[in-house]
Parts: sequence; C-alpha cells; structure tokens
Amino acid sequence: MEFYRFSKESSWAEKSLYSCFWTVLLLIPFDAYFLPFKTGPITIYPYFLGVLGGVFFSFFIKGTKRKVPLSFKLLLGLVSIWVFVALLLLLKVHDKHRALYAVRSILFLWLHIVLLYRTWQVVDGTKLKHWLSDAIQVMLFFLIVCGFFEYLTGIHLVGAQTVKILNEPIGDFTYAPMAFYDNPNNFMVYLLSGVFLLLYLKENWRKSLSVLLGFTMLFFFFAEVADSRFGIIISFMMLAYVVFKFGMNWLKSQGLLVLVSSFSLVAGAVVFLTFPVFLGPIWKKNPKYTLNEIAGAKYDVQAKQVSFIRGDSLAKIIPIDSVVAGYRHFKGRTAMPSTQIRINLNKNSWDLIQLSKGLGVGPGQYSWYYENGYTKYPTTTVTNPHNAFAEIAVEYGLLMFVLLISFFVYLWRTYYLTCKRLGDYELFYWHCLFMLVLPCLLNVPSAYLNLNIGWWLLIILVVVPEFKKSK
Repeated sequence: MEFYRFSKESSWAEKSLYSCFWTVLLLIPFDAYFLPFKTGPITIYPYFLGVLGGVFFSFFIKGTKRKVPLSFKLLLGLVSIWVFVALLLLLKVHDKHRALYAVRSILFLWLHIVLLYRTWQVVDGTKLKHWLSDAIQVMLFFLIVCGFFEYLTGIHLVGAQTVKILNEPIGDFTYAPMAFYDNPNNFMVYLLSGVFLLLYLKENWRKSLSVLLGFTMLFFFFAEVADSRFGIIISFMMLAYVVFKFGMNWLKSQGLLVLVSSFSLVAGAVVFLTFPVFLGPIWKKNPKYTLNEIAGAKYDVQAKQVSFIRGDSLAKIIPIDSVVAGYRHFKGRTAMPSTQIRINLNKNSWDLIQLSKGLGVGPGQYSWYYENGYTKYPTTTVTNPHNAFAEIAVEYGLLMFVLLISFFVYLWRTYYLTCKRLGDYELFYWHCLFMLVLPCLLNVPSAYLNLNIGWWLLIILVVVPEFKKSK
C-alpha cells in the first residue's frame, strides 16, 4: 500500500481532500453500516461525510489542473440528466418514501463522479491508480475473511433475511456469506465487482494464470455456498476466458504433461464405461428419492407424545404415486422456482414500461405498482426488479435506458481505440469479458442501483483507459 507524501508546499485543502478520499475508499464495503447516526429523516455516517468533504475541499485547491478526459465529462453529463429526470418524476410518484431513497442513490452516484472528477484534476494519475487498487484489495480482504468466517460458523448479523434461517432446515443458506448486507446476493455483487475492478487496475495480475485461476475458484466456491446461479454463470465465463487466454500456449509448452493428463481422462472414462454408474437424486426423478424427504407426524393424545412416520411407511398404506404427488404439490404451493420469479419480474417490467408509455413510473415505484396490483405476474415476496437495466427502463424511462446503453457502447469503443493505438489488446479483451459479465452481475441483487459498489464500478470503468494511456 502506498501512502501519499505531502510536500512543504501542500495546502490544507490538498491534505483534507486526501483524508476524505481515503476515508471513502476504505469504507466502500461498509457504506452506511459503519457508525451511522440518525438525525430526523437524515442518516449521517463517515462514508457520506467523506464524500461531501472531499467534494467540498477539492474546490479550495489551487494550482495547475490536469485535463479531464471526455469520457469523464460525458459520464457527469449523463448522470446529471439522470438526476434531473429523477427529480422531475418525483412529481408523479405514489410512494414518496421509496422515491426519495431511490433519488438519494442517484444523487450519491453524481457526488461520487464529482469527487473523482475533482480528484483527477489535482492528483497524479499513477498515485490515483494505486489508491484505488489498494482500497479494493483491502475491501476484498475483508469480504473473503468475513465470507469464510460465516461459512465455517454459520454466525451472521441479525437481519430480515438471516432470521428466516431459524425457520429453515440446516442447509447451504445457513452458512451462506452475507457480511452485513443481510443477503448472499449482495455479498456476491461486492465480491464479484471487487475482483473484476481490481484486475482492471492491476495489469500484472490480469496477465497471471495463477491469479486468474485463484479468483475463478473463489468465485465458484462462494457462488455455490451462496446458491447464486448468476455467480456460477460468471464463474464459468471467467474460466472460459482463462482457457481462451492461456489454453493454447499452455498446451504447446506442456506437451508431455498434456499427454499424460489426457491418458488419465481416457483411463477414467474406461472405468466409468465398464462399471455400473450411480445416478443420485439430482439426476433421477424417482419417487423413492422423494420419499426420503417426507416425514409424517402422529400425536398420541393419551400418552401426549409425538411419533414420526418415515415416507416409505406412508407408502405402505397409501399408493406411492399419491404420496409423492401430494408432497410435490405442497412444495410447489409454498415455493415458486427462482427462475420463474425472474421471468415474471421481467414480464412485469415490460408491462410497467407500457403502462408509463416509456416515460417511467418514477424512482423506487416498481415495488409500489406490484404491491398495489398493477402487475399480472406473481413473484412471491420479491418486489424489486432484480435487474438494473430493467429498473432504469421502468422507473426512469426508455430514454435514460438508451442513453446509458449508448454510453457503454462509447466506453467499449474507447477501450478498443486506446488498446489499438498502443498495440496491446489485452485490456480490451478483458473489457469484452466484463461486458458479457455485466448483464449477469446486474441481475444478482434485487436493487443494484442502491449499492455503492455499482457507483464505483461505473467510475473506475471510465478511468481505466486513461490510466492505460498515461502508462
């Protein structure tokens, strides 16, 4: 970690900006969870004060200012339009509380962009790059330690989701990492985003096979523990990138090892083909497997005792097909498959876009429209869109959605032209991978726009090409 050394000529404003900026960086994973103080309708906390203080003190710094890249200016302009649209839509919302919270998130994104915009003008690019990468390493260290602690102990902070564990049988969710986000999905967003941003900033790590494989295995592990399907998909994308990037060179340089390894696979296949293979309940829809999940209860009134009946005992007095059909019907009524929930959420999003004629139903209003019967498709207790792009289109209108997509296309072109001019396409390939990952990442949490890691992700994506240019 590299700390900034001030010269004798450094002003109080420069020192204050540095202090505020580092306060913000180190508290990224904590956001409003660290030492919050509620005063009336406003919650004040160190992260929030650091952002405001950094913006404030930056305007007192005198001297030569570095030129701000065009992409910075476009991002600031885009989010300024977004803020204006959000404030305009406030006039028509039904739920003011949710609307104000959503507008707060967009305003915070705008403040973060201003903070980095001003910091860029007064801090050397190399130092800024080190600051960002060091802070993200600290964040990942905390998340990984926290994740393993929760996995090994099953101990979590009390929250709306964690208390539900008491009503569930012991399983993966009992040990799923949540940190203090009260949700494994949010934990996965911070972990996945942090790793990708760190590899954006650290070129030597991005080019290391062992580092990429290590992070890929970390993705697989936590995605499996958190039961995150999109996390698993992203893990496979990462693995495919590693194979694409290093596969051919490794095959050429390790010919003998590849030959021996191939033989072991062939030998293993021969064993599987010559011995009976056991297919467990995950592969077989056999009613007998379902019976293992069932336990009936019988209460003896006179003895005041409860005895339990195994599923196979029930099948002795009731046809097995009836027992299994009844049990599967019971499970179907109490739990809708997550895939169907996602499909219904997207259908509801399209209906709400049509309802607002593409102008947006207003910030934070998706949930209100669902809860008040304006949508047709059930999504159980999930009332947020679970898709950031859909959230923007539904709540802020199709124009904001198109502007945001256009900005991402412009950014993709910036990466390409920067790498083409330098004759090194490695960063561009990494950016292409992330553009494929991004839609999955935006589908992981229920409300992506409220998470500060999303604000930093957008900002760092803009500055990375500038770091590459100044290398």
